[in-house]
Amino acid sequence: MSTTASLFTELVRVRHSPRQFRPTPLSPADIRGVLEDAQTAPSNSNTQPWTVHIVSGAARDALSEELLKAYEDGRDSADFTGDYGDGVYLERSYQHGARVYGARGIARSDMEGRKAVIRENLRFYDAPHAALLFPPQLGDGGPDGR
Repeated sequence: MSTTASLFTELVRVRHSPRQFRPTPLSPADIRGVLEDAQTAPSNSNTQPWTVHIVSGAARDALSEELLKAYEDGRDSADFTGDYGDGVYLERSYQHGARVYGARGIARSDMEGRKAVIRENLRFYDAPHAALLFPPQLGDGGPDGR
């Protein structure tokens, strides 16, 4: 295997989705650097079709509290479908859920435990910053229906 392929393989295999973060905020310069690096990510026609908003401090806390209130009041809604249909995507969803909740010792039947994980998500897993990504409607989802 070539060195480039080996490095890519290693990078992909060590990737993970953190569920705990250090409480130390990043500097605005560090955040700006991360966003500048993200602008080099591949996208359709190299357009990087998204807008990013970073919330920190009191704004992050207020957003989290509003999200938690909405969840507790049953006023939450995803911006995307949670319907995986039948077949391989639904099976992958079940497998992922089993790993995530199983790592925390939460059984599928433990609805309160599962809700606690959702609340952690709405608290941004205690990260000092949250990045909110807003993609535009393009292609089939666009206003002209193409």
